[in-house]
Amino acid sequence: MGLATLAVLVWFFGGPMAHPDDYLFLRGGDGIQGYFAPAYAALYDSPFTAHFSGVNYPTGEHMVYPNLQPLLAWVLGWLHLGRHTIGVMNGLALLTLWLTPVLLYPILRRARLPGWYAALTALLIGFMSPQVDRLGQHMSLSYACFLPLLWYLLLRFAEAPRRWRWLVAYAAASLVMGLLMTYFLATACFFGLGFGAALYWQKPATRSKLWRLAVAALLPLLAYRTWLALTDLVADRPPAPYGLLVYIARWHSILLPVVGPLREVWHRWLPFVELGTLEGWAYVGLATTGVLGATVWGLLRRGWRRPTGVARRQPRWQRLLLPARPLPDVLRTAFPVALALLVLALGFPFILPGGEWLADHAGPVRQFRALGRFGWLAYYVLTVYGAYFLYRLWRLRRRQLYARGTPLPEQLARAGGWFPALLLLWAVEAYINVSVKAESVNQGVGAHDVFDLATSPVRHLRKINHWTSDFQAILPMPYYHMGSDKINLRGSESAIYQANKAALLTGLPLLSAYVSRGSASQALEHAGLFASTLLDKPLLAKFPSDKPLLVLVTDPSNLSPAEQRVLSLSQPLVLDDPQGALYALPVAALRLNTCAREVARADSLWPTLLTRSDGLRTTTPHGVWLQAFADAPDQRHGRLGPGAFHDLTPANVFSFLYRGPVPAPADTGRYEAAVWISSRSGGFGDMQVKVFGHGQQLSHDVVDASLATEVDGEWVRVVVPFRVGPGADSLEVIYDAREAILDDLLIRPLRTDVYFYTGPRAHRQLVKNTYRLTP
Repeated sequence: MGLATLAVLVWFFGGPMAHPDDYLFLRGGDGIQGYFAPAYAALYDSPFTAHFSGVNYPTGEHMVYPNLQPLLAWVLGWLHLGRHTIGVMNGLALLTLWLTPVLLYPILRRARLPGWYAALTALLIGFMSPQVDRLGQHMSLSYACFLPLLWYLLLRFAEAPRRWRWLVAYAAASLVMGLLMTYFLATACFFGLGFGAALYWQKPATRSKLWRLAVAALLPLLAYRTWLALTDLVADRPPAPYGLLVYIARWHSILLPVVGPLREVWHRWLPFVELGTLEGWAYVGLATTGVLGATVWGLLRRGWRRPTGVARRQPRWQRLLLPARPLPDVLRTAFPVALALLVLALGFPFILPGGEWLADHAGPVRQFRALGRFGWLAYYVLTVYGAYFLYRLWRLRRRQLYARGTPLPEQLARAGGWFPALLLLWAVEAYINVSVKAESVNQGVGAHDVFDLATSPVRHLRKINHWTSDFQAILPMPYYHMGSDKINLRGSESAIYQANKAALLTGLPLLSAYVSRGSASQALEHAGLFASTLLDKPLLAKFPSDKPLLVLVTDPSNLSPAEQRVLSLSQPLVLDDPQGALYALPVAALRLNTCAREVARADSLWPTLLTRSDGLRTTTPHGVWLQAFADAPDQRHGRLGPGAFHDLTPANVFSFLYRGPVPAPADTGRYEAAVWISSRSGGFGDMQVKVFGHGQQLSHDVVDASLATEVDGEWVRVVVPFRVGPGADSLEVIYDAREAILDDLLIRPLRTDVYFYTGPRAHRQLVKNTYRLTP
């Protein structure tokens, strides 16, 4: 079995197996981040610490959230193998792929299948696994052997309930995998408890020993949660990360091909069926799909036809659920657990009408934003059932022929050509699945570049008499900070790659983050580094020194205006390297605040400003609109004063902040609509402006609020530039966010500044365009 699996691996992945250090299974996005985080932790962080210093400078991150695989990073750091992280990760992923058929073989044998057939179907199931597609995408999710290992250990416990070693192995495997990927730990807990419940119902003789299984299933999860609670000091991670009702499985991602030409075939016939996201793929193969269809049809016929004999005394629902012939124990115990997890993977009950309310009260389940991954256990159980069903059907036909005295050659011929045909189809689909991934993996040659100083712009620092110790962190541009569910600055693939590479080569941490479930307040502080000079930047007070930041620019043409302004404050160091330019950014330049200068300017302009009936003063006679929501029902929140717009609707809805005439219809030109959203909102969503004229929509502008960088404490300014053309007579300002808390809406022409005072007379604050100029 092992040799056959090794031969298949060599055929498809010979290059990565021979030179694991020289292949990046995926060069960008989650792929490069998955390599970078454990490598940096192994090289520069202390072994067996829970703190990761490589991102989110100066605070750092907990090791669980940057796709770091803490256990792997600890072992690599302890063994001083940080520079071989890529090779170790690649080798470990391929090793687990090799182990998958090896572990499936004894499971299939326990389904009363002959050795040759068990070996063949173990190969097919292993190489058609949905986890094959995670090679590179999420290396921590590609460990395909883990779920078969859990199943095998549970079967051994069921065979010998008095022996502790199988439960100890189960608990140890669960904890090890939890320190690599939390989803596996949760699956292990659900699987163990569900398996115990199935044994309780099916094998009463084992009931007195099932408490041991419950302990083995729960203890690793409790230990992991305790460790996380003691070591993670961040209190504002998103309680309900994005994706709970998005990254789910679909019936067609389970039963219909998801890759290769067979996918295109069915998609032509069902073009309206969406395939769903990668997270929900758990395709079982057409052979198993046919088996499941035949099983459902047979159960329905058996459940509703007129009963005879003993079956007459069974309730109809019981005849529907119980098969005519009991399944082997290996399937009877795992089937209900796999189906229960598959139901969860499909998004039930959250996708039902009213299910969003239930999702809001689902507790820890909300943290598993990719429910589709829980369908992987069903993949293994259903395919093993498919293999069992096909062989049993073929063997039943042979027995019928044997009973008639048919010679063996004729038995094999007349038993039906469908059996080898289905196995061939299964083999073709397994080949497609693994070959598609192998093609992309084998193109990732050149991983040595990650640790090659000669291909990074930081190599020039010594030539200009600069050392890495002269800087305190790396600031990549285009800037990226992702994972908080509030701020989502995406940067670019080249910025992420070159920044990660520079960090590994220099040991300097990144003043950015690519994590899951990041701190909302920390994300706002980092985004606020690019705010205007009218806003303070509290993150700078947390810097341990005044050393400059090393700015690494890879795509200068894609910089936002805010990034260009920050870059203009920097001193150029290296400009002629094709991999990127280097600048030194003094911290003092970022600290610059021009509020005092603006106050002096306002004092000089005050006598000349135009006074409006609502108390606003403007620099031009053009129309403006300010809505402070002072009379709003929500008086608990408010930015410049009490009162804020607060949409309490739990679902994402369109909130109309303004619906009316253009402030001054005769004014044409460029306008902006700006509002401040609180980080206490359920999400930042987007802001939209629609301009109408003579009953027709003239324009529609949309801005993603997660890209905003104007941060004032917990408030973020969202701005939509738009144009008012001739004939425009009305407009709508719409905000689309979950439980949005908004304040200080201002609509103005860009060439008009708006001034006013707010607060009690003894503590009045001067405000310009809704920016506070005085404390």
